[in-house]
Formats: sequence, structure tokens, C-alpha cells
Amino acid sequence: MKQLALRVMASLAALGLTTIGLFALLAPQELMSQTGLASIGALGFNFVRGDVAASMLVVAFLAGRAVMRGDGQGLAMPLLWAVLVIAGRCLGLFADADGFSAARALVPGLVLALLLAPPFLLMRPNATR
Repeated sequence: MKQLALRVMASLAALGLTTIGLFALLAPQELMSQTGLASIGALGFNFVRGDVAASMLVVAFLAGRAVMRGDGQGLAMPLLWAVLVIAGRCLGLFADADGFSAARALVPGLVLALLLAPPFLLMRPNATR
């Protein structure tokens, strides 16, 4: 039962990342308006479609693969990615003018890390594999 709960947590993270990645790929203007990104013509849209979508979808794939294998160690890269997102946003709190006004931007990274950390630490493949 514990392993199932851990798989569900990691699956929710993978599903959320997939949703955001597809959103970035198919509707970048909507994602940009919700995150405060400004676009200078096609360059901004291409950045969101390429870099943001690719990043989200690769991390989602890695998390999903770890879930399918039932191996929490496969969540090392997605968890590291979440920690780096959090670190960058924490840096922004202090380095950016009026950075603390964007403190709510920490929430998605923290939620992702909280969904991935327990499965990373506790989820193990079945002994029969």
C-alpha cells in the first residue's frame, strides 16, 4: 500500500509536468501571460515552446519512467531539477528588484519537490524484477 501511495505521488508530479509541458508547446502565449513572461515576437514564443516545453516534458518522462519501474532512484534527476528551480527562485527573492513580491513563484517547485522526495527516498522496485 505504501509503494502504491509513493507511485501515485510521483505520477501526480509526472502528470503535472506533462500538462505544463504540453501547455507550453501548444499554447505558449497563455502560459506566458500566467507566468509574467513578456514576448518579443516569435522569439519569446519559440523559447517557451522549445526550452520550457522540452524541459518539462523530459523531466515528466523521467518521473513517469521511474514510476513504471517502481524505482525511486529514477527520480534523482527530476528531484534535482525541482531543487534547482527552487534555488533559482530563492535567488530571485534577493537578487531581483522587489523579488519578494514574486515569492508565490516558489510554490510550484516546492509542491513538485514534496511530491518527488518521498518516492525518491522510499520507493523500491519489486524483488521479482
